[in-house]
Amino acid sequence: MPLPPLSELNAAKRENQDYELACVEYEKTYGEKVVNTRSVRERIQQKEQIVKDRELGRENPAKQKDKGAR
Repeated sequence: MPLPPLSELNAAKRENQDYELACVEYEKTYGEKVVNTRSVRERIQQKEQIVKDRELGRENPAKQKDKGAR
């Protein structure tokens, strides 16, 4: 099998270097960000607790209107 021409080899090396440089840039930009590792279930439970707390502190005017009406 014949070897590829030297110009193709140099072009491939340049492309590989550009790719590796782009990977390093990407890691610098996005690699250090903290990923939210909470599970979906934990987030749902937290939202449910927020709603429960909000509902406990709220008065329900419909109950007050019906009181003694019957």
